[in-house]
Amino acid sequence: MLRSFFAFRQPVIRFYPRSRRLLFLLLLLGVILTACGSSGNSATSNSAQLQSGGDNSAASTPVSAGAGGAPTLPNGTAVNAYLIRSLSVSLLVNKPLDAEQKITQGVLAADPQAQAAGEDINEQSDGSYIVSLTFAVSAPNYDAVKAYLNAFPTNYPDFKGKLTNEKETVQNVTSQYVDLQSRLTNLRTEQQRLLQLLSQAQNLSDTLTIQDKLTDVEGQIEQIEGQINQLSSQTSYSMVMITLSATPVTASPAPAPQASWNPGGVLGTAFGVLLAVLQVVADVLIWVLVFSPIWLVVLGGYYIRRRIKQRRLNAGVGVGARTAGSSAP
Repeated sequence: MLRSFFAFRQPVIRFYPRSRRLLFLLLLLGVILTACGSSGNSATSNSAQLQSGGDNSAASTPVSAGAGGAPTLPNGTAVNAYLIRSLSVSLLVNKPLDAEQKITQGVLAADPQAQAAGEDINEQSDGSYIVSLTFAVSAPNYDAVKAYLNAFPTNYPDFKGKLTNEKETVQNVTSQYVDLQSRLTNLRTEQQRLLQLLSQAQNLSDTLTIQDKLTDVEGQIEQIEGQINQLSSQTSYSMVMITLSATPVTASPAPAPQASWNPGGVLGTAFGVLLAVLQVVADVLIWVLVFSPIWLVVLGGYYIRRRIKQRRLNAGVGVGARTAGSSAP
């Protein structure tokens, strides 16, 4: 009975180790297949992200407005107005060279950060001067400099100044600045994503593709940073041009000298008038002489007509006398 018991249990004891080895092999095969599938999914995900990377970098966050209507950055930070301003002022003064020194001192006093950007002095034919000044004025002190120039004729009456022309141009580039900041933020986010993908790349093809896109994104970042720096420099300082001209001096007319009696002059004037009269008479005689044939024909015809008429009248008178004599007793 005991032998039959061991005979019955022996196949079970032999079968159990084989099942466990088979189960271990199946589990090992499943782990290998899972690892291969996850690596394939990772490569597919990386490729999909690389293909969509260009579109994400090109998209820019639209400019939003804060509660007060002011433009804000993508993180919600309000942006002050970015203005590119320039001012041109023309003044008439009695002493342009002295006024130039005074205005330079005044502009630098109104804006300690102002910088002289040019000076031109031209001497005119009448001895006066035209002075042209250019200053780069900081944006916070722009209004103070403008007010100083407008009040210069009043505050310095010795120069007898007069404001003849003032031209101001203002260009608002706030929206452009905010748009560039939004694009820069998106590009930097894309740069970080590409750097992360580059660290996870598992083959040479993905590495080269990621490096190409990373180089393109970094080039766009440098370009936008240059545009932002240019806008910042243009809005941080404003150009102020000042032209100083000399006040025109109107000379009073000199009094006419009193004429003295000059017999020689009177005699000369008389001879001149006489000569003019003789010229007129000579001209008339020349005209008469030139047209004398016509005048002679007209006068001859008139004379012949008068003679014929006179003869007829005399003949009529003689006939009447003879008739009267023959009828008398």
